[in-house]
Amino acid sequence: MKVFEGHNQAGELIYFEIPNTFLPRRSAVKIIKRIPGVKGISEKLGDDVFFEFNLNDKTFEIMEPFGDNSRYHIGEETACYSAELILLKETFSRHKNIIQRLLKR
Repeated sequence: MKVFEGHNQAGELIYFEIPNTFLPRRSAVKIIKRIPGVKGISEKLGDDVFFEFNLNDKTFEIMEPFGDNSRYHIGEETACYSAELILLKETFSRHKNIIQRLLKR
C-alpha cells in the first residue's frame, strides 16, 4: 500500500497517511488490531477520529480529516517520532488492498 509520510524539521517521521479508496474504516482498524500489543481504546465511527488505540503505552489515532478525505491520517495526538509509529507505517506499507491482490494474480 502507498504510504505518505509526514516529517518534523529534523526529518523524523511524525505521522503517515494511507489512501482509503479501497480500504474501509473497519478494515483499517482490523489491520491495526492484528499488531501484537495493540489495545483498542475507542471506536468512534462517524467522527474524524474513528479509532484510538495504545501500543506500548503510546496512544495513537486513525482519523479521516473532515470526515471526507481521500486518506486516513495515523499518528499520535501530539505528533512525534517513535519506534511504534515506524512499526505501524511498515504494517500498512506491506498491506495489499483488494485491487492490488487482484492485479497480482
